[in-house]
Amino acid sequence: MLKKILMVNEFYSYGGGASLYLVDISKRLRNMGYHISILYGTRKEEIIEESGIETFFVRDAFGFNYTFGAKEIKGITTVVNRVKPDLIYIHQVLNPHVISLLSKLRPAIRFEHGFRLSCITGRRMPQNNELLCEYPPGLLCLVRAHTQKCSPRNPLLALRRFKDFQLNKRAHKKLSHLIVASNYIKKLLLKSGYNKKQIAIIPYYTSLPLNSITRKLPQLPTIVCAGRIEKEKGIHYLFKALSKIEQKVKVFVIGEGTQVSQLKLYAKSMLSKHEIVFTGWIENSELKKYYSQATLVVVPSIWPEPFGIIGIEAMANQIPVVAFNVGGISEWLKNEETGLLAAPRDYMDLADKIKQLIEQPDLASSMGIAGKKVVEKEFTPAVHIKRLVSIFQEASNKRVQLN
Repeated sequence: MLKKILMVNEFYSYGGGASLYLVDISKRLRNMGYHISILYGTRKEEIIEESGIETFFVRDAFGFNYTFGAKEIKGITTVVNRVKPDLIYIHQVLNPHVISLLSKLRPAIRFEHGFRLSCITGRRMPQNNELLCEYPPGLLCLVRAHTQKCSPRNPLLALRRFKDFQLNKRAHKKLSHLIVASNYIKKLLLKSGYNKKQIAIIPYYTSLPLNSITRKLPQLPTIVCAGRIEKEKGIHYLFKALSKIEQKVKVFVIGEGTQVSQLKLYAKSMLSKHEIVFTGWIENSELKKYYSQATLVVVPSIWPEPFGIIGIEAMANQIPVVAFNVGGISEWLKNEETGLLAAPRDYMDLADKIKQLIEQPDLASSMGIAGKKVVEKEFTPAVHIKRLVSIFQEASNKRVQLN
């Protein structure tokens, strides 16, 4: 019977989506009676200490700039032999040698949270333009490193990344299962040469509010936009859209990033008629305070979001969503049912969609109610874990049969 699970990730901290998922799913599985251990390789300032979850640290073995030799092999092997897991659940690990080692030691599966297995740099977006890369990974990526700046321009570093990518592909194709959150990511993996039977789609989840929601829309239309404040998150497109909206609105921009100063200047000079509030980084648990004030949530990402958890969080709180139609967003945002999809990078279309919801409160309310129903059916922890445990068992049984 499968009881012991070893989670492996570069980080064990409250950070990006993969790290937050790792922390949360570990707690939930522990509460279900599973013995959970964490193996990671990069420490951040904040150290998580969870009762009943054992952690192990092997320095710098899992990220892009990894070290891997006898010391790291011994460290990882010692952890696996001590924990004796029935299954190894891998997340953001970029070292192909670690993938090969772990899969030899125990049954192992991976959750591919982004584009690391279908793009050499994991971005799917060149740095010198806002167009999405639709090419399969290959030798031409080394050329694009110079023409589109989508890979390191240092030839030696670019070559190492390319070599690691190929080794990672070889190692991951030997795993019994690759889990992805959206059909969009599955299609990219298929284009990259992975086996259709190997890939399982298990969407992310969110918690529903403990109390039933009776939403009263604020008198001043209020927009929430949360996430990393980086170019690919498209907040500059939201601001361009706001410049085309005559009715005064209040906007909460939640998060931190390199674009904050630039966006503040733009807001001060171009959006003086609106009330723009930059909150900085906040705890995930504090988001509900802002959701309670929201007329709608806007997800203006211009890069292809692998999923977009902020959207289902909004829907769980009975808030309609407006987003650009990129990546896996359309798999949870049902256009004209739970929100509205705008054409990618078309800020005029985004403005029209925002105006439609702030000018029609009844429509916004009905979409919010519909969104909550979708979450209850498709995106709860129970739905996710049921499918996940089934994959765990399949992977464990497959290893037993091979032996």
